[in-house]
Amino acid sequence: MKIKLLSLTALIALIAFSSCKKSSGSGIASGEISATINDSSYTFKNVEEIESLHSGSELGFIGAILDSATGNGMAITLVSEGGSLQPKTYLDTDTATEMEIELELNGVDYSNAFVHLSPFKVGLGGYLQGTFSGKLYEGGDSTSSTVAVVSNGKFNFSLY
Repeated sequence: MKIKLLSLTALIALIAFSSCKKSSGSGIASGEISATINDSSYTFKNVEEIESLHSGSELGFIGAILDSATGNGMAITLVSEGGSLQPKTYLDTDTATEMEIELELNGVDYSNAFVHLSPFKVGLGGYLQGTFSGKLYEGGDSTSSTVAVVSNGKFNFSLY
């Protein structure tokens, strides 16, 4: 998948779309990710990197937050192969949408690794805000016995 920065026209469309936000990302500040992971609450904030993608018929975003206080972090990638992301729930088993959720927690890397088999979902409420839940596996290996069960996930990114 070749990634390019958004063109000016696409950026204007994204700004217009993100101004029509629903409340699904509410409850957390801009530039934060929060979630319950294995029954413990986490909020990731401080260092934020957002990259919007537009290349041919692909449209999406990568949002990553590293909490500089703890060294823990999360990244959410959502890319539509059809060139459209609408407010709705996306499943990682949907082959028209690429979704990767990555988690660095206490020195262990977890991911769904774009494998289209784990029960993970992202609910997009606005272009850069929404909810998420599901299972992430150590090293992205779905046969791993080390699993991070994520629930009540929320993200609210800022596009600079």
